[in-house]
Amino acid sequence: MIAVSAGYNFTVALRRNGTVVGWVAGDRGQIAPPEGLSNVIAIATGPTGYSAFALKKDGTVVGWGIGDGGEQILPAGIRNVVKISPANNYCMALKLDGTVTAWGSGVPPIPAGANNVVGFAAGEQSMAVGIVTIPLFNPGDALVTEGASVSFSVVPQGPGQFAYQWYFNGKSIPGATQSNLTVLNVSMDQAGTYGALVTSDQRKAISRPAKLTVSPKNDQFTTPIVVSGGGGQIHSSTVNAGNEAQEPNHLGAFGNHSVWYSWVAPADGSVSIDTLGSTFDTVLAVYVGESLSELRLIAADDDGANFNHNSQLVFNCIAGTRYRIVIDGFSGASGAVAININPVLAIVSETIASNSSLKMQIFAPALGRVVMETSTDLQTWSAVSTNASAADGILSLTVNTALKPSAFFRARLLSQR
Repeated sequence: MIAVSAGYNFTVALRRNGTVVGWVAGDRGQIAPPEGLSNVIAIATGPTGYSAFALKKDGTVVGWGIGDGGEQILPAGIRNVVKISPANNYCMALKLDGTVTAWGSGVPPIPAGANNVVGFAAGEQSMAVGIVTIPLFNPGDALVTEGASVSFSVVPQGPGQFAYQWYFNGKSIPGATQSNLTVLNVSMDQAGTYGALVTSDQRKAISRPAKLTVSPKNDQFTTPIVVSGGGGQIHSSTVNAGNEAQEPNHLGAFGNHSVWYSWVAPADGSVSIDTLGSTFDTVLAVYVGESLSELRLIAADDDGANFNHNSQLVFNCIAGTRYRIVIDGFSGASGAVAININPVLAIVSETIASNSSLKMQIFAPALGRVVMETSTDLQTWSAVSTNASAADGILSLTVNTALKPSAFFRARLLSQR
């Protein structure tokens, strides 16, 4: 046993394995913890109460027994608890953010502005609650663009030597032990809440959690993700993205969470774009134009991929033209984005050199493998060479086979790496 707590004619004990046992008079169910109760790190009972409580490792509280104030019945939303203190007819809990909550009957008034609480004691029949704090200037919320940097600070008031530990979403950040915390090159998965534990001698305080909101770096028309000529798969997110003034309502979908890409066609041909792999109902559109006010629609699609409400389209492209590609969500949907831009394989130029070799340029998707084949009858084909396509979308090949009037050549895409 590692902890014992006694109530009115009963006792509960916490085992090392995180389970709870009870004994003696249990006429109100006090000695019967809920079946399967585990991962308990603390137990508590009121000195004259008929209820017992367990604080679990995940910050939740479990109560049992039949208390006169109904204190064993927890209200919804009791989370992130770090300490519990029951009285006769009510129970109080200290939360990770330094606030106090209580339930049951006869709960004493909790002082207004009781933040940064580090200790308390529940008394009987509306007795006072003891609170010890370190006054803090708390960190403020922040909104930054993906790739930027952001700083948070916490400033304790009054004299003393202070130690710090910063937390992200309730988990300690290794090495973050100064009054200031700077997050460099912020990524989308670093959005969340940041707070600090401040200690000095026997005192400690937990700062108010600061919310960090991260918008995608390609949220704005003027800051698109630039895609190479050969395209490829690009991962992003529309979470926390918005729409801009003068931005079209893409396909009339009222998405309001758009992200932008820029792609310059390296050759005349066709290109396929889809959002397969995205986690929400996407809307896909392609425009030309150098500002939002002069955009001209080239192609658009909602659910053309026929899978998970993802989008897919194919359009004819012109060499040297910059295409503005946008992904939004249908009716406000947002989530993780996967956009796949793949040129349709085509031979775009052929030149016969003086040594009778054939030089060709092939418009091909990046990360693909292109096999060049030859035939004399258009029936039987044999491979001449296999080549990895270029990131810029143009694969230059020279076929050193002696040419004959009846020789034919074709390019075939084997796979994409």
